[in-house]
Amino acid sequence: MALIFPYLTKSGVECSEAYAIIREVTARKKSEGYEVEYYGAIFADKEAYKAGFRAVERFREHRFELELDSIHNILEQAYINLRGRSGFEYAEDDLKADEEE
Repeated sequence: MALIFPYLTKSGVECSEAYAIIREVTARKKSEGYEVEYYGAIFADKEAYKAGFRAVERFREHRFELELDSIHNILEQAYINLRGRSGFEYAEDDLKADEEE
């Protein structure tokens, strides 16, 4: 899974089909429920990601409360949370991110 969206990097590079992936997800037990933290990277596009190029930017320390009764697993909930953040509102899901085309 990944997100595809238009993105302008902090250095001013425009990526019309930027490709965001979540690389790490951790959950910590709290007194009530779990807090999820995730980290990821943004690539110029899907082809750059698949070719092994470096990310144009990274994002980290995004947090949310895990919904235990959700139909979505922890990774899906992380992507849903990411889509709700500034800059990711118009992202489209790439559900075949790990599959060969």
